[in-house]
Amino acid sequence: MKKYIALAFLICLMPFALASTLKPLPVNQAFQLSTTVGTFDSLVVHFKIAKDYHLYRGQMAFKLVKPNSAKLATVTLPAGIPKQDAIFGKYQAYYNSVNIPLQVNSLKGKSAKIQVNYQGCADSGFCYPPQKKLLTINFKGGTVSQGQAPQASMVSEQGKITQMLEQKSIWLVLLIFLGFGFLLAFTPCVLPMLPILSGIIVGEGENIKTTRAFGLSLAYVIGMAITFAIAGVVAGLVGSSIQTAFQQPWVIIVFSIVFLLLALSLFGFYELQLPAFIRERANNISGQQKAGSYIGVAVMGALATLIVSPCVSAPLIGALAYIGKTGDAVLGGFALLFMGFGMGIPLLVFGTLEGKFLPKAGPWMHHVKVFFGVLLLAVALWLLERIFPGALMMFMWAGLLIVYSIYIGAFTIPETDWHRFWKGVGLVIFVFGVLLMIGGSLGNTDPLQPLRLPSNLFHSGAVAPRANGLFQKIENVTELQQALDKAKAAGKPVLVDFYADWCIACKTMEHNVFATVEVQKQLQGYVLLQADITKDNVANKALMKRFNVIAPPDFIFFNGQGKQLTSARIVGEMSKQAFLQHLSKIKTSVSQ
Repeated sequence: MKKYIALAFLICLMPFALASTLKPLPVNQAFQLSTTVGTFDSLVVHFKIAKDYHLYRGQMAFKLVKPNSAKLATVTLPAGIPKQDAIFGKYQAYYNSVNIPLQVNSLKGKSAKIQVNYQGCADSGFCYPPQKKLLTINFKGGTVSQGQAPQASMVSEQGKITQMLEQKSIWLVLLIFLGFGFLLAFTPCVLPMLPILSGIIVGEGENIKTTRAFGLSLAYVIGMAITFAIAGVVAGLVGSSIQTAFQQPWVIIVFSIVFLLLALSLFGFYELQLPAFIRERANNISGQQKAGSYIGVAVMGALATLIVSPCVSAPLIGALAYIGKTGDAVLGGFALLFMGFGMGIPLLVFGTLEGKFLPKAGPWMHHVKVFFGVLLLAVALWLLERIFPGALMMFMWAGLLIVYSIYIGAFTIPETDWHRFWKGVGLVIFVFGVLLMIGGSLGNTDPLQPLRLPSNLFHSGAVAPRANGLFQKIENVTELQQALDKAKAAGKPVLVDFYADWCIACKTMEHNVFATVEVQKQLQGYVLLQADITKDNVANKALMKRFNVIAPPDFIFFNGQGKQLTSARIVGEMSKQAFLQHLSKIKTSVSQ
């Protein structure tokens, strides 16, 4: 079966590999432009040229755009490699790299804008259209910094990752994205994947072998990674998220029912398996008992990726922005594929070790199955939190904990030391379940703080009142534009928060960042708008398309003149301290 998994994996990668041999590099990747500043008014323009590509010396030109009082000295281009063509005749070309020194005379200010014109081709015959790049050069003392915009010194995290994709070697990019995925595996959005995989492995029974556990885990991770890559490429090309579409209430309810059925099978109510004629057909084809379950596990990994973990992060958005900008679905897809495998590494290790250390026989195995069944029910409730009222979910969490506490012996007479231990654990779980029930009756909605009282009763400033009251709700593009125009007329900066009820990171930001006094103090003077895109309707799609939002949380800033500060954009979850530092960095920009 392992060879079938490997073959399926290679078949899935084949379109990427074929496309990479036929499609030329994006122009910014074929010819990478950068500058090095000398002293006062001199600089050197660098071109790093990809292998099997060249630049035309005769198409290289430089023009000083600003200031008008300055003058660009005569540019001496270095000699290129002589070539001859049947159509163009003799010409010179640059290979590998070229450095062109520039001198700006009579420069009285501290900045200049220089237009660079160039054109290049691939040796295979593909030629790019003429390119124009505007360099903004900022002189400070004897040094200079170069950028594409006035705020070039501040680049968003996703922007940095997009630039990395354009400039780094493919193997380095894949290695970096593998690391990104590994780090993302420990975020709240990915952790629910663990009990799903655990439920699948434990459901195999006490006779499962380590190799079998590894094979199931690998199938799960492959399904997850390939789906992640395909969904990412589609989102990058068409500008909409497949994962967002799967957050419909009926989809979440159906998938929660699937987890309920899996949990009940672990409780021993019945045995889940395919119909007999399908199992016989799969066994005849593969010649191996239960081999067909590998496909089912891969499908479960794929569905879990789309429904359970609709995470958005800087690496993901950076890759999607790169795909949308360049159309290079090959490198972008491979980057996301490796990020998916990075996210799957802990799952693979966990699943394999779980198969190795599971009890092989006896009553312990039944208790282990029940425990993972409870975890699957917890994942189902975690999904339902996206669509059901918070107070109702508090009662459902309470019911789960109270029933489980009784099962593990909270109210039975202990006979051994182990029984006493589990009785104590059961009583703790029971008490917490009761607290959840009381908290739900009081209207609280946070299961981790069921009896949390208004913070201003006992705290002098650590936590502020409800964060969601800070934001003005926006329901469509018209309302958003009216609010932006009003803020522009008042000369106020704007923060637009794209939020959804099914977005766990959004709720974390609301409770841990926007609910703090420090952040609210820094946001004084801002017009705070919130676009609630929980529902997948026409109005919300138009809002997302307006600013190319793939998934929440996404925070967009505007300065007092109504100009969007693209370099200040935040995608994904951010801690309070990091958010405060971010606000400090853009304070000057939004006040301009």
